[in-house]
Amino acid sequence: MDFSHFQYQKQSLYCSHYVPHVSPFRSIFLFYNRRRIITLLFFWRLPLSPLAILRQTIALSIHFFPNEERKLNCQNQKSEVLISARKPRNMALLEFFGCAFLAFGPPLAMFLITIAKDPIRIIILIASAFFWLLALLMSSLLWLVADTLNSPIVVGVVFSVLLQELFRYLIYLLLRKAEVGLKKLTESDTAIITNKNILAYVSGLGFGIISGTFSLVNVLADATGPGTVGLHGDSNLFFLTSSLTTLCFVLLHTAWGVLFFHALDTKKFLPLIWVVTSHLLVSLLTLMNPSQLYLATILPAYAVLVVTALWAAGAAGASFTSLKKCLTIQPKTVQVRVED
Repeated sequence: MDFSHFQYQKQSLYCSHYVPHVSPFRSIFLFYNRRRIITLLFFWRLPLSPLAILRQTIALSIHFFPNEERKLNCQNQKSEVLISARKPRNMALLEFFGCAFLAFGPPLAMFLITIAKDPIRIIILIASAFFWLLALLMSSLLWLVADTLNSPIVVGVVFSVLLQELFRYLIYLLLRKAEVGLKKLTESDTAIITNKNILAYVSGLGFGIISGTFSLVNVLADATGPGTVGLHGDSNLFFLTSSLTTLCFVLLHTAWGVLFFHALDTKKFLPLIWVVTSHLLVSLLTLMNPSQLYLATILPAYAVLVVTALWAAGAAGASFTSLKKCLTIQPKTVQVRVED
């Protein structure tokens, strides 16, 4: 529910602050903010209802109008507050699709263009996503232990990043061991075997897609409405910032995968150190989001993305000439065989 404004004695206030019994009320009926609240009001009026205790302190009535405007009267023994609420469902859906396409549009295009046509690449992408899920499971178990010890969230973030890089190393070992089997399965297309950067790219994209999905799925679920952010004075840029951060992490995981595999193949530890440290840096930067320091999070994260992407492209053999040729539209030459 999107509460457009609250007025009580010419001052702004929040319903949850004014009516403290809303929290247990909401936990009992998960459809508290929906039209099915009429059913709730029926039980509210029953003398033997479990909600009869709340009736002693709160009298609740709700009225629906043709213009979708609802008025919720919450009153206790002394005071009364009138809350006007509008539910812009269409705007919430637009925000949902906008944030979803912003976060997953480029990764989806990368998947369709470079991976979807090759079943072996799809299998590798799914295997990489599974390894990331294993890292998430281990991180969750460690977080449960850290939470019982009252450890700060920074500890959980650090261990989560280290576990992700550990499982990235494990998927690297698995793919290198499976190269012989992949050669037998890809007799028609040997590029995925001869060019090891393709395996790294697919593995990194698998890490990024599953990471972004788990990061943003709950946010997108709330973005569908009813209502939007900003009720308690929070920034209305939360959904946009979450989508930009998710996109950044998906692309970073892809570049990290290429750079990580290249470092292990060539025995160069500087790229390996950069992958781990930059992953830690960007992850720790997100801890500033609760303070609404969004620019302090997004700008350094995308700066790290640019550096990592250029480094990964150079490691994969890209150059300025090849980049220019890739971006330039060249006419196709058709050879015609003429017989006398």
